[in-house]
Amino acid sequence: MVIAGVIAVWTTVRFSLETWASLTLEPFGVPGLDFVLPFLLIISLWSISSFFLYGTLNGPQASFTLRVVVFAFFIVAVAGAGPFRERLVGDPVAFLWWGAVAAYGLATVAGLVLLLATPELRSRAKISWHFPAGFWNAVGYTHLATIITFLYTNLSPSFVLLSLDREALARIHVPLRYGILLNALPLIASPVVSSTVARLDSQGERNRGLRNAATAMRGSTLVVAPAAFALI
Repeated sequence: MVIAGVIAVWTTVRFSLETWASLTLEPFGVPGLDFVLPFLLIISLWSISSFFLYGTLNGPQASFTLRVVVFAFFIVAVAGAGPFRERLVGDPVAFLWWGAVAAYGLATVAGLVLLLATPELRSRAKISWHFPAGFWNAVGYTHLATIITFLYTNLSPSFVLLSLDREALARIHVPLRYGILLNALPLIASPVVSSTVARLDSQGERNRGLRNAATAMRGSTLVVAPAAFALI
């Protein structure tokens, strides 16, 4: 479904909005629209395989797909400093784009091999559309929130850069960094409240421990949120 969506969007842009798309991609040095489709497909397949591995509790394999990307970019950097130095100097932007295709392409192959080896996929039952009640509501909300968050944090700076200038991009980038304080708050507070929750859970008062933890999180948010908004 994801791959079909990527192909549909690319086809629409390629044949209906070619001029606009070319002007939009030009500042980023993308080799061309025909380069975009395979790159998006590679990224989609890599994301699907890594998230599937995480979802089936195959953490080491999922982590391996991420490490392959890092290692592949290291190889690209070494190649750019060595045997392919002339290509890097001649057209550095194109070299980096093709290096990204090679890195993510290698990670995609590794991810698909590991995905096909999982017991969940090898012993999969016949596909059924009879999902539990409330399934589509939960899935729809989760994916919609993910898409909105991705667009806001990743694509909005690109539109600012295209429409305005680098100074405007810096002005939007700084507030987004302060917003991370709110996202990191649960991670910061968890070690503090986990011991209390564990103690109450051992005493058979799990619900009380969770209520106390939620109260602590809300209290911390009330302290940190005004500071973050003031900095913004």
